[in-house]
Amino acid sequence: MPRLNACLFLVLFFLPFVISDDSKCSSHKTYVTSFTEGKIDSLVYAEPDYKVVFALLQSGDLYRSEDGARTFSKVTGIPGTDELFKTPDPKKFYLLAEDGHIYVSTDTGKTFVLRDSTKLFSSPVVHPTNADWILAGSPPCLSSFFCQTTLYVSTDFAQSWKEVKKFVNEPWSWGDAGKYGIPAENVHLMYRESETATSYTYGQSRNLGQKIDYTIPNAIALLHSDMFFFVAQSVAEKLTLYSGPSNSSSLKPCLFPESLPQDRYSILDTSAGSTFINVEHGGSGDRAWGHTYVADSFANPSFTLSLKYNRRQGGKVDFARVKGVQGVYIANQFSGVVGSSVAHDTPLQTYITFNNGGKWVRLAKPKGVDCKDCTGLNLVGRSNRRNIPSFYTTSKAVGLIIASGNVLKTLRDTTPNDLDTYFSRDAGLSWEKIKDGAHHYQFLDHGGIIALVDFVNPTKQYTYSFNEGLNWYDCPINGLDNAIQVTSLSYPPQATHLSFHMIGERSDKTGSTPKGCLVTVDFSDLHSKVCDPVNDYETFSPHDNNKCLLGAKTAYRRRKREKECFNNDAIENNTAIESCPCTNEDWECDLCYQETVDGKCQKIDSPQCRSTETSVADTPPATCNDKYPVRKGYRLVSGTRCNPLADGAVNKYEMKQCPGTGGSSSAAKIGISITVIVILVALVGGFFYRRKTNENFRERTDDYWDRFTGIFRSREGASGYSIAGGRGGEPQDLDDDDYNDKLLSADSGYRNANGNVTRLRLFNPFIN
Repeated sequence: MPRLNACLFLVLFFLPFVISDDSKCSSHKTYVTSFTEGKIDSLVYAEPDYKVVFALLQSGDLYRSEDGARTFSKVTGIPGTDELFKTPDPKKFYLLAEDGHIYVSTDTGKTFVLRDSTKLFSSPVVHPTNADWILAGSPPCLSSFFCQTTLYVSTDFAQSWKEVKKFVNEPWSWGDAGKYGIPAENVHLMYRESETATSYTYGQSRNLGQKIDYTIPNAIALLHSDMFFFVAQSVAEKLTLYSGPSNSSSLKPCLFPESLPQDRYSILDTSAGSTFINVEHGGSGDRAWGHTYVADSFANPSFTLSLKYNRRQGGKVDFARVKGVQGVYIANQFSGVVGSSVAHDTPLQTYITFNNGGKWVRLAKPKGVDCKDCTGLNLVGRSNRRNIPSFYTTSKAVGLIIASGNVLKTLRDTTPNDLDTYFSRDAGLSWEKIKDGAHHYQFLDHGGIIALVDFVNPTKQYTYSFNEGLNWYDCPINGLDNAIQVTSLSYPPQATHLSFHMIGERSDKTGSTPKGCLVTVDFSDLHSKVCDPVNDYETFSPHDNNKCLLGAKTAYRRRKREKECFNNDAIENNTAIESCPCTNEDWECDLCYQETVDGKCQKIDSPQCRSTETSVADTPPATCNDKYPVRKGYRLVSGTRCNPLADGAVNKYEMKQCPGTGGSSSAAKIGISITVIVILVALVGGFFYRRKTNENFRERTDDYWDRFTGIFRSREGASGYSIAGGRGGEPQDLDDDDYNDKLLSADSGYRNANGNVTRLRLFNPFIN
């Protein structure tokens, strides 16, 4: 009898928790689709409401859904799909078939028709503002060996084609044609002057190739990064990177202070007016590294060192911006390197900056984790070779970060079984462990829902939390007989989406060929109420006690952790900006200066620095009444909104007397002038910042933004592209280095018997 009472006690004790879990799982639905032809290559979401979803299989088969990926039907009438392209018109699509023909659709992909049966194409690029315009190469390059083609353009939805330029190599780009005052006929390309020419020239044409308006010789790569353009040049085995706004008539060379070989560039981030670039300097395999540099302006692309020995591999760099929060970045660094060689036992550790790369510190130890010897939390980055999900943030869930990591001394030689899943809700200031093991993860509804799926093992369930990890619920995937090996998660690109998709494979029985499998989980019925804008939200600051960050106190708005409600479409993210006096953290070393052990900026003695000593202006402004500021080894951190003239402010500019004033003018005039400038900069910076973090404000000001950016432009949120270095005029491809954006990966190049360099094939893997 005592044993029966004990069992009854256990049942009664645990029963409420089981019922609670069941109730939380029954309030949403799962839908399972199996594809007998094989694995899923990618999903494409059709605008405007993303109800139409395409599943492209590795076999070339194409499936279409009209109910948000709950059910699918096969698209027929095409020989096999290589890639599907959206256009500015949501009803129009281009389809590149595996045989090189281009098909088009005018009914959101229900049917496709062949336009021109006489030509075979490669690498179509759709115009950014006109759905009927498209660039493509013909004949296509069907192998990895040397290939150059003719670039064509169609302006009638692929019905007819006109030659743009001969002897062209991939990639080519429209840039921002039709935007910001740029002509719709604007084209960027790399071409040979003749069939026998030994090098490529970058060219920009404003009239579809009839005339080349601007050129850079010996080009090996080009990249359009939204509102900016990059070109890599190789002369006498020396690489030079050119950059500038995409509406500029010319590009300027980027200046780096280090006397180190430049083998490859990765454009990491160009948001908030600053630019982070990682330059590969040495190492190989799991010890490959590069220094990360930062510049405060494309008008004068002079870069200073931000982070040494940043881990990179294959064009992927362990570096990420915490999206939606200004100035916060996370990166992995080989710590304690002596000289320029990374030893096998060099620790790989995670660092964070809260002031736009001016100062990096170790990531904090997670709360509640017992680690006697650990120095902080380490997070897996994108360069890992096992495709483990890296640190993940989105501007749609401000301040939230989720990542796989450990609290060991190093990330080196880490396997998925050595990792756990960690979470921060204050932009990386503090961390907590939320789940054992490595997982795929996804934020839904502005972060109001967090979904996790096992990364290591086949699974028949998913895990979610609606209170940012306070409680977790394991839910079965209804309709799934055999476990699915999930390879990635996907979701519709909207802030308040309430569904996500598991992409993976499963076998009906042991030894059978794996089938592609897609599981859709819909949380639409999880809550019955929309969050109250007054009572259900709170503000937070991504630094201790609302300290100043980048020269301002900024508070962000988020749903209270325990509130069970849906976020509204019109959620306001940033709520307050207050300028602060400049401190030491608002200053960084200028071009050709580096920080010493005692924190001072010392001039770098290198050939690059000696040749660029006059690159930073030391001349008075056109209108100079008394004194003017001169940069002498220091400059303000890019993006800071601090006031250098406020009481108690740190001002590291040197003030020089204006010519002919004799030093008798009033210093008050200078103070007033600089104060006015600071106020204007703060107002403009506030405008840019609200556009970046506030969706409603961005929509309301789009018309003004388009007019303004046609004259002088900044860039709103973008990231991560890589330019592979080459020698002897070798054309190179580019790859995107952002976890959430489209990836453009580069194959290795080959040379034919004549020593000519091959083209590198362009890939467009799955869009997460």
